[in-house]
Amino acid sequence: MYSYLDFDIQNPVTPWTASYFALPGVAEQLQPDLEKARRNGATILVKLKVSGLSGDAKAALVEQVCAVVRHLPDYMTSISFEMHMALAHCRLDDATRTRREQRIAAIMAPYFAGDTPAAVQQQLRRVKTVAVMVPDAALEVVLRSQVILTNRSIAAVAYGQVLFQEPLRLFDEICTAAHWEDPRFKQALQACYFGRLPNDRPACLTLIRQARAASLDKLLPQLLDGLAKREKDLLGAEIGDAVFTVLQAGVALAAQNLDAHDIDTLVAVALDRLAAERSARCSEIVLATKAAMEQGVLFDPASMARNTTALAASAKAQALAKLGMTAPRVRKVLAQARPTTAQKPDEQAPDLDPIHARSVEWLVRWIEGPATSNDAPQRLNRQQIAAEESQTRLLARKAAGQATPDPHGEEDLTEKDVDLVWESGLSGMADFLLGDIHDMVVRAKHVKVAPELLTACTALVEPLQALIRHPSTDELQARDLLQRAESAIESLRRGVLATEVTERVHQRFTGALNQALRQEPLVYGKRHGGVIACPMRQADWGWVHQTFHQRWLPVQRLEMDGLLVPLQADQALALYVTGSSQSQYAFDVSVHLWCRKPGGGGLPSLEVGAYPPMNTRDWRDTRVPCAVLHVPPA
Repeated sequence: MYSYLDFDIQNPVTPWTASYFALPGVAEQLQPDLEKARRNGATILVKLKVSGLSGDAKAALVEQVCAVVRHLPDYMTSISFEMHMALAHCRLDDATRTRREQRIAAIMAPYFAGDTPAAVQQQLRRVKTVAVMVPDAALEVVLRSQVILTNRSIAAVAYGQVLFQEPLRLFDEICTAAHWEDPRFKQALQACYFGRLPNDRPACLTLIRQARAASLDKLLPQLLDGLAKREKDLLGAEIGDAVFTVLQAGVALAAQNLDAHDIDTLVAVALDRLAAERSARCSEIVLATKAAMEQGVLFDPASMARNTTALAASAKAQALAKLGMTAPRVRKVLAQARPTTAQKPDEQAPDLDPIHARSVEWLVRWIEGPATSNDAPQRLNRQQIAAEESQTRLLARKAAGQATPDPHGEEDLTEKDVDLVWESGLSGMADFLLGDIHDMVVRAKHVKVAPELLTACTALVEPLQALIRHPSTDELQARDLLQRAESAIESLRRGVLATEVTERVHQRFTGALNQALRQEPLVYGKRHGGVIACPMRQADWGWVHQTFHQRWLPVQRLEMDGLLVPLQADQALALYVTGSSQSQYAFDVSVHLWCRKPGGGGLPSLEVGAYPPMNTRDWRDTRVPCAVLHVPPA
């Protein structure tokens, strides 16, 4: 269901750690005394923690909880956390509980669609019963790992040795020929094979044979060593997917004479993909756990204390960053000229002051929808905005452990301040869109685009320049101009056809991008950064744009005002591919801050994998930069 959390903003990898029930196994039958102890535990839990139910309803609830925890392995003698997670599932409303149980069954069903021995069917029923304690975000990977373990058990008996005769013989041959005595190698190949759907396993076996003829003897040891060094508590499905990904890429590159650099790249890309998927999963579990605590879901005392501490530390870090943006500072910074996007060759745009960056983010949030929303725009209620910002600062002071109200008489934002921020945000958004048009005009020199798409963009240059100079223009007219500009730019981008690149270029650019992102500090308002060490042709821009533009970067923090700050639940980071570069480079890959649209309930991305596309239905790009990485020309 949920997790116990740890938070450390200084952790070099990620500030959040989510530890959850990952279904380590199931027991066929418990010792009578242990089963009795678990029933007693469930009875006491329901009696002491659950109110508002009749005696019969409580007794039925005890039976439901016992049915879940009965099949936990007998070595798990302390199951307070699991008992509470079982209770949390059983207390869901009927529709939600049924939907979770149906999803669990649907994940497992395709892997055991044929004739399955009765003993295996019983085992699967136990797995599905216990799986209700797994967080929703982890169900897929945890259950697929159980599929692998179950098939591995089947393969150890006579029935399975006949059923899986071909793959078992191949894995034995590969390990014997390579002198792989360590069982991890055979287990990795099994995970790769058993983790595929039955209809996909013949193709997987073909892939493994092809990889054996290429460089399996080099790829697999390097991958497994990398997994052991970089990740902890890996699940079988994670290992199997990493092996499958590397073998696919290795076979695709075999015709191009796979070399040591290629092997290093393939392994690094696979490790980065796994890390990104784990980070995305962790983010989802953290949000679900936080929501559960706010709704009063019962946790065991140790987890409750741990989660309360972690969430308070996160809230304090966010609050300190908010409190730094005082009303006097807003007035002082916004009274100064805003640094605009550089337009001269070899000139890099200066970073934005956090206040200037925040004015654009505020602009996007205040108008209750994207700055370019198609909905009929409403004029801002400045009085309401000022009151809401005052309340936000009050809550931030509480989260930061500071006196409320401020004993020094901290000033609140006034309606006049809201006007200042609004005009700065308009100017900043217009400046970004103007720069984007400039970049795409340069891009049009290297690719074939429809003239009318280019004309629609260039016709907006003068109006955008006028808005930058005079942001106090009519509010609704300004918003209409921004809408038209963004729509024209998006149409122009869609009009550039994606190109194809070789598998080697695909892997090397992805690996170089991953490395550049790992090394680059992400800072609120930052408009510079390092180099992606993979030169690309101008003609390759279409492929980079299609593959990486508006793709989710599941990072959980950034730097703001010199402080490391965890992203809020309604914030995310995503990549943005520019049309050109304001330097000697071919083009740039930027990192932008996104925010959730009002009423949007979906995750930043609805897909899983490396750089999944952003969920633009529920999220929007604020245009606030956090880094700009440069792609050198080939």
